[in-house]
Amino acid sequence: MRNVSEKYEECKNCLPGFYGLIGFSGRLGVLRREAGCRADIRDANMNTDMRQETARQVALWAAFSAAGVLLYQSGVISSLLVHTASEIVSILVAAAVAMLAWNARRYLDNGVLRLLGAAYLFVGFLDLLHTLSINSIALFPSVDPSLGLKLWLAARALQAAALLAAPSYSTRRVSMNTALAAFGAAAAFLILVIFYYPPVRGHNLSSGEGAAASAVINLAVIAAMSLALLRFLRQQALFEKRVFTWLVGSIILTIAAELVVGITPRTEDISDLLGNFIRMAAYYMIYKAVIETGFTRPMEVLFSDLVRSRESLQHERDFIRGVLDTARAMILVMDADGRIVSFNRVLQQTTGNSPEDVEGHYIWESNVFPGGQDAVRKIFLERLSSRPSDNFEQPILSAAGELIEVTWTTGVQYNTSGAARFIIATGIDISARKKVENELRYLSSHDALTGLYNRAYFEAEMLRLAASDEFPVSVVVMDLDGLKHVNDTVGHIMGDKLIQRAAHILRTAFRAEDFIARTGGDEFAVLLPHTDAANASSGAARVVSVLSAYNEINPGQQLSLSLGFATCAAGYQLMEAFKQADAAMYAQKNSSRAAASG
Repeated sequence: MRNVSEKYEECKNCLPGFYGLIGFSGRLGVLRREAGCRADIRDANMNTDMRQETARQVALWAAFSAAGVLLYQSGVISSLLVHTASEIVSILVAAAVAMLAWNARRYLDNGVLRLLGAAYLFVGFLDLLHTLSINSIALFPSVDPSLGLKLWLAARALQAAALLAAPSYSTRRVSMNTALAAFGAAAAFLILVIFYYPPVRGHNLSSGEGAAASAVINLAVIAAMSLALLRFLRQQALFEKRVFTWLVGSIILTIAAELVVGITPRTEDISDLLGNFIRMAAYYMIYKAVIETGFTRPMEVLFSDLVRSRESLQHERDFIRGVLDTARAMILVMDADGRIVSFNRVLQQTTGNSPEDVEGHYIWESNVFPGGQDAVRKIFLERLSSRPSDNFEQPILSAAGELIEVTWTTGVQYNTSGAARFIIATGIDISARKKVENELRYLSSHDALTGLYNRAYFEAEMLRLAASDEFPVSVVVMDLDGLKHVNDTVGHIMGDKLIQRAAHILRTAFRAEDFIARTGGDEFAVLLPHTDAANASSGAARVVSVLSAYNEINPGQQLSLSLGFATCAAGYQLMEAFKQADAAMYAQKNSSRAAASG
């Protein structure tokens, strides 16, 4: 098969840039060809990877075979050389396993590999002492002829204990420091007993009763490892497949090595040579189990987790964006410096701004809020220091430049150090509600027929004026004459029109700052702050003048108002002034009736 570069050279002419040069049917052909080329390139890459992996495996097994032949030939010449080489390999592998387990402890969720990594450090140390104590090397001056055997048995006993205890930690974590301390203490105890405890130090395990004792210890080690194997097999589902295979293979080969070597390890026959080969293979499997999970696999898992995390974060971000965009509320997110981070679809549609227009810009630099940069910056700083439950009303500018009343709920999100990270503001358009509230507020204070203030609001204004410093205050009280006769003869509709005309006359006659109210069916009252008796008289005269002008223009719709006024200089006199004005109004009404009847 052609290599990837050749395939790419053939396929690169299928680029979509040529689509504009051909017709519709030609485009379909190019699309099909491009898809086929991409599939060919993918297949070529896969085949290349497979060939490389196969070549690597062949080279690895060729190297193992060559090493095995070399060691076997060396064993024929000198079994001590093979034995020593086996010990060195075992020691190096044990050290490598311990170092890998230590450096990968943050990634190792499996407590088995943590425990074995700690244990094999001290198993390797005991093997090192064993290697340095055999008779041909004898770096330890000793009268004990079986010192090497004792250290060998101690190393195997510690190894068996570790393998037997390991399955208990397949579903729970173990501290690497704790495991190191435990196995370190066990190794130190064994060394002290072997070197310094007289009954053990002076006991020869190479012959006689000592040989029987060493056989018993060896059988106990094999039994412990067999039990460990059974425990691992029962917990197979808890391990990753490749790791389980390496671990179980290592235990089986370790048991086989102990059975081959026999009761007493000797360096002069073929069983010891075969046992050393098997033991090196067992250590290699332990190495593979730890390095597969402790280094290679965690890196693969780490990077695959990073990819999955990135995809998960992207999905989460898309989900949050979808929630923000489908929410009917306005959602604005800013960072602690005031830059806009998120601007949801409702805000975009309301203000006419796209995310590109505002995101990344300071909130006071946008045209979202009216009032200028200083005012908007002040609002932002207030929100940054406010409590999450604080609500406030702040209008925004619509796409047409109109003000939209919005109530905002803000919350501050903090990082782990307690510093503000984001401000999240959720706004609801309350323009319709504000309109209804204003209408209700208007109706609660105004007369529905005339638009003047009603009696309740008039009384509240009197209380306010009584406690103010707006004196002198004058009060004008008026009554629409003949309203009952109009209602009885031509109906209430015409009577309502008379009331509305009277209200219009009063608005025309008085100032904007004067408080005009309809206090009853045909009764009106006016409060005039900062008005003395002379100015009040002038106001009353204006009412008469406007009323006369109206009657001249509308001879068929004559209006008549009875009027009285009074002035007071202090708040406690205001109610009395109102009574005096009311009395003056009724006096004028009675005088008008008497004149009409006379």
